[in-house]
Amino acid sequence: METLDENVKQEIIPGQKMPLTPSALKGMIFGFIAIGTSGFVVVGIIFGILALSASKRDMPTVESNPVGYKSSGSMLKAARICGSIGIVLSGVYILYYIFVLPEIM
Repeated sequence: METLDENVKQEIIPGQKMPLTPSALKGMIFGFIAIGTSGFVVVGIIFGILALSASKRDMPTVESNPVGYKSSGSMLKAARICGSIGIVLSGVYILYYIFVLPEIM
């Protein structure tokens, strides 16, 4: 109950800058790059994995203080979602390159 009481006592003041965890912005950028480069299969998978690992690395910090790192939590969720989408799209492109492209040529 102590952590719950500490989180409730913290107030968000309008105009106050919320701190970010070290990998929040990095993970989100990696996630966007994973989606953008999913056509280049290996690059999309690599950046997708980097986005997922960055979001996993800082999730315990956000869970320990959800009020203080509210914006980081949102960014880490976005990084996880974008990284997953990038990996899935890269997998779809792999299947396309294996099955559809040889049929056309």
